[in-house]
Amino acid sequence: KPFLMTEHDEDMMGKVMEAIEQNMDNDKFTIEELATKVGINRTTFQNKMKSLTGFTPLEFVREIRLKRAAQLITDSRLLMKEVSYMTGFTDTKYFGKCFKAKYGVTPLEYRNREK
Repeated sequence: KPFLMTEHDEDMMGKVMEAIEQNMDNDKFTIEELATKVGINRTTFQNKMKSLTGFTPLEFVREIRLKRAAQLITDSRLLMKEVSYMTGFTDTKYFGKCFKAKYGVTPLEYRNREK
């Protein structure tokens, strides 16, 4: 279901991605802070993200963090705890749960499967 993003939308998503990248390991990073960095209020931001990505801002940030985690798991020898912290999850159990929900396997199973 492709749709056209306006230049303004692309600009906003660029800012969103940049802010997420800069705060990848910051477990205290809030959606309010993200909306502020993008320059719009939280409600507008919430609606805009949902319409552009199909995800709420919180879900979107989690998706990006989990994609980064998958990369780190595949490309490094880091401990899962380290990967978890580097992607903004301080609770490794919660990290494992989110990872499994997205990829269908635990982070360790994912690493072993990708070898």
